[in-house]
Amino acid sequence: NGFTTFKHIIALESNPIRDRTSEYASPLEMWQIALYYWAFMVVTLVSLPGFIKRIYWKQGVVVVAIGIVSLTGYRYIPLFVLLAAPYVAGSLERMLHRFKIPVVAVYSFVLVIALVFLVLGLKQERVFQHGALENKFPAGAVTFIKANRLGGKIFNTMNWGGYLIWNLSGTTTVFVDGRLLDPSRIVPYTHILWATADGQRFFEQENFDLALVPYGNVFTGERYPLVAYLQNHPDWQAVYQDANGYLFVRRASVTR
Repeated sequence: NGFTTFKHIIALESNPIRDRTSEYASPLEMWQIALYYWAFMVVTLVSLPGFIKRIYWKQGVVVVAIGIVSLTGYRYIPLFVLLAAPYVAGSLERMLHRFKIPVVAVYSFVLVIALVFLVLGLKQERVFQHGALENKFPAGAVTFIKANRLGGKIFNTMNWGGYLIWNLSGTTTVFVDGRLLDPSRIVPYTHILWATADGQRFFEQENFDLALVPYGNVFTGERYPLVAYLQNHPDWQAVYQDANGYLFVRRASVTR
């Protein structure tokens, strides 16, 4: 979408939701889990001299601009890498064309780097993994919901929405999931998690039967005030708790 993309990014930078959404955290804060990103950033910086020629300067501006944007939010890393990689590769090729590097040496270097990343991925258990990483999803709460035949409308966090749809389809209706098919829900969703005055009003209007809430923001560690709000609410009862968070049930739903 050209410059429209940058227009929306700039608009989001001044949005109050940004400060309360974990994926907007800066890679500078989470450098330990963004090592691949920083490796690519180093390669990008090395490639910048290849954009000096007049016919390539526009590509260089795009790479630098989106690179700066990626430093402001974790969510922009894929955008930066996917957009910049072809330009960076072309720049490196122009810079190195004067050197007569044997093809075998190039292929061997690429193979070694790929193997290093593969070994690192295996060590971190991030490659060749099948199914869902249950410790990152509310597997225990889902089992409890099924065992007790609970259902209805559920408030959930965005990162758990797809998992709930996959496991509880036909018995529950999730509020939000990663696809964001209804963008108008993002503002109420954020207010609800932080139990603002508007959030409490949104929550009551939706008339949920269940609420599945983690303890807090997975990146910053901040506790979600919604947990305390529901714990102290006379109409809600915590029926399940594990390492991932709480499952609350509206008392009226239990007696139905």
